[in-house]
Amino acid sequence: FINQITPLKAEHFMASLKPLSDKGELSTSARHRVLRNCRTMFNKAVIWEILSRNAFAKVTTPKVVTRDWHYLKPRQYKLLLKAAPSLRWRAFYALCYTAALRLGEALSILWTDIDYEKRQVKVQRRPGTVTLPPFEIKDKDSRTVDLPQQSIEILEDLYSYYQGTQTGSPYVILDREQYERVKAKWTRYQKQGKPWKNKCLLNNVLTNFKRHLKKAGIEAEEDKTLSVQTLRKSCIQNWANNITNPEVVKVLAGHSDLKTTMQYYCKIDSDQRAKAAAAIENLLRQADSMTPGTHFGEYFE
Repeated sequence: FINQITPLKAEHFMASLKPLSDKGELSTSARHRVLRNCRTMFNKAVIWEILSRNAFAKVTTPKVVTRDWHYLKPRQYKLLLKAAPSLRWRAFYALCYTAALRLGEALSILWTDIDYEKRQVKVQRRPGTVTLPPFEIKDKDSRTVDLPQQSIEILEDLYSYYQGTQTGSPYVILDREQYERVKAKWTRYQKQGKPWKNKCLLNNVLTNFKRHLKKAGIEAEEDKTLSVQTLRKSCIQNWANNITNPEVVKVLAGHSDLKTTMQYYCKIDSDQRAKAAAAIENLLRQADSMTPGTHFGEYFE
């Protein structure tokens, strides 16, 4: 059967793709992902001499159009912390903005993943247990991120609060009631044989995030996105702005490909333009100090 798939049939297959819900259209990024997987599988078949050519080699999909995202500056992050209604929300924002944790990662962090003495948080794959659902890392590799003292203090305050009220849970961000709901859902999923995903942990995060942004008076710049993922992106941007070695940022961010990391080194905003102008201004001032009495007019006389 596989050797009967022609480039035309491959084109028809890609065109016929639908979302699992069978509602709406499959996203462009999802089509790209399917095409990459098909090319990889058929390339392997060619290497194994099962096929003479890759039917998906020249199949194309629409170019992915992505909107630029709003860079949340440290001052705005502090306003967001102030607008957060509880220690739990401040801890969540701290993990996302100062450790570049993805939404699913931040929600899945356990208290045992925090090292207060070393001021670190560890993001690591975790198999499921009877009471805890599994946790999978997007790019597979575990990573350890150093936290600033301010973030550690927020986490310590939250832990002390849970200890004092005896309403804690194994999770940093989920309180006892939320944990019990997650545990019940995980039990149900196991009985039904349904796969568990990180996003199953908590709902309405985006709705609450938008509410906190409004309270903090933070609005996205025109034509730019501002979502929970923006917190992680802004953290990576902060690293890129201050760490010259992109390989370090790649490891901290948990990227599997350096190309993804380099996008943050190439992002230009008004602050970076100002820094570029200031750098040239500084170089010119140094040149003036080395050649006193030199004026531009002398070169045109």
